[in-house]
Amino acid sequence: MAAVAFADQRPARYGWQMYSSMPNNPPAWSINAGEERELSVSDLPVHGRAEIDYAALLRDRGCDLVEADAIRFEGADGTLETVECR
Repeated sequence: MAAVAFADQRPARYGWQMYSSMPNNPPAWSINAGEERELSVSDLPVHGRAEIDYAALLRDRGCDLVEADAIRFEGADGTLETVECR
């Protein structure tokens, strides 16, 4: 069984890889009354883990996680995406 763990997709849920990988945190900003404030993973109530797609999290739940008029973040291709909250 141990040999299978090395061949599994990484990071594997509940596997040692989920603790040894670095998360890919996209640059992100909250926008309130036209003022931008940089967001970091520590601003979100989520533990930094490599298998979390932070762009999808910000797109789908960012407005619930951060009180803002809008959230802007950089996608994997380098383009900026803005999600209107109100």
